[in-house]
Amino acid sequence: LKLARHSTGLRAFGFTMRQCYQQVCCLLLFIAMGVFTFSALMHSVEHDVPGTNFTSIPYAWWWAAV
Repeated sequence: LKLARHSTGLRAFGFTMRQCYQQVCCLLLFIAMGVFTFSALMHSVEHDVPGTNFTSIPYAWWWAAV
């Protein structure tokens, strides 16, 4: 955090994040909802397939997040 005092780019980034935190939170919420939705969907479709990597929802969540 002390580096931000000497870096114009980090100060500008911090100022931008303070001004737009609601939009950034909304964007992260939409991304998280998409990851959760598609991981649950992928798990429910693939869980009966033999030899699948989607043995649990956290594994499917990792696939959707990556």
